Amino acid sequence: MDRIAVEQGLMTEYRLLRSTGADPDWDVLVIVGYPNVDGYSGITKEFEAIRAAHTTVPVNGKTLRQLGTIVSSRRLVPG
Repeated sequence: MDRIAVEQGLMTEYRLLRSTGADPDWDVLVIVGYPNVDGYSGITKEFEAIRAAHTTVPVNGKTLRQLGTIVSSRRLVPG
């Protein structure tokens, strides 16, 4: 869905990074860039249309909610 949002200009980027540390508090980091300070709230309507057209593809029979939990969310700006 994020790839489609980037193609449509709703997001500037998305990246998925994995931690290599032993026993981390988290093991996956998702970075999403937005073209304005409104962030997701600025693209909610358009992104929900992308979500509605999306077909979930389970990983080893599990969906995102079964695979993990969001432990933190932060709004960051370039320095």
